Amino acid sequence: MVIKKRSIFLFIAILLSVVVLTAIFLAYCSYRYNEIMEVDISVGINEEMYETIGGTQQWLQIRGKDRNNPVILWLNGGPGYSTIPQTFFHVPLEKDFTVVMWDQRGEGKSYAYTGPSIAPTMTIERMAADGVEVAEFLKQHLGVERIVIMGHSWGSILGVRMAQMRPDLFSAYIGTGQVVNLREAMELGYPSILGVARDSENEQAVKELEAAGPPPYRRVNDYIIPIRWANAFDAVAPPEPGRRNALATIWAFFRLFVLTDNSVREGVAFSQNLMLEPMLDEVVPEHGTDFEIPVYFIQGSEDKVTPTSMVRQYYDSISAPEKKMIVLENAGHLAILRNRELFRDALLDIRPLLLTK
Repeated sequence: MVIKKRSIFLFIAILLSVVVLTAIFLAYCSYRYNEIMEVDISVGINEEMYETIGGTQQWLQIRGKDRNNPVILWLNGGPGYSTIPQTFFHVPLEKDFTVVMWDQRGEGKSYAYTGPSIAPTMTIERMAADGVEVAEFLKQHLGVERIVIMGHSWGSILGVRMAQMRPDLFSAYIGTGQVVNLREAMELGYPSILGVARDSENEQAVKELEAAGPPPYRRVNDYIIPIRWANAFDAVAPPEPGRRNALATIWAFFRLFVLTDNSVREGVAFSQNLMLEPMLDEVVPEHGTDFEIPVYFIQGSEDKVTPTSMVRQYYDSISAPEKKMIVLENAGHLAILRNRELFRDALLDIRPLLLTK
């Protein structure tokens, strides 16, 4: 009986020690994370807020080390995939740019505020108009003349529309994972996606892709299958030792996968359900190929969602005061997220052009 009690006490002591040590470890990881995330607001900016955009409350985050840097309004992909929970991984951008991340209606903290009641207003037209209102707010709030638009995937649809609607607000448009015509892109990309699935011997991917068959599809949701697997096979840069504080990164992942509010996940499903079909129906060149502002594309060579060959054709059709297309070798549709150093180098390459506009 005495031995049994001792065993129980020993187990409890070990368990408490593990809990305490884990808590101390995570606390120190959090401390290192906060060090990296800190901004000297005497010269830089670190703000987050709800702002009335398009008649509803939408969430904005503004971060940068130097207020004199070019302001980039990042239009995230998805639709519905807020980039704000991943801010830590993009902190290096903040040295050379003031980065504005915006939870569009139906995603992230904007969705947390409205819930599904926002559904009747979820249209590409309305959301592009929201983007223009965000830019107008930023221009006044930050005291800048013009803003750079950076649209990724779904965000590139909004970005092109915004650039055409109000070129006076913007110094340049940057597209990455640039959508041209997503339905046609999936028809073009399907054989390559299936080929990668077979080459990698991913039985689940092969099964799902072969069951769906090549597009076009009658059911809109079937397009999710090749898109999902294309992103799953997207090129990922190898880790670069020394570029990140390991302990801070642990806390960043803990925040992302454990502490992120459920509204972020709910917003993804909500937005995808409402906006996938309009996204598939969008033919971006139909909004015009003449731009009044410079246009830059940063495109992964291995992009299977918005194939670089299609983007190149669109790029060739564009007339703009200045244009440039940068192709990132061995990168894919998610280069902005998975090949961050390579993407940042491309942005730095065109930064002098952004400063003169």
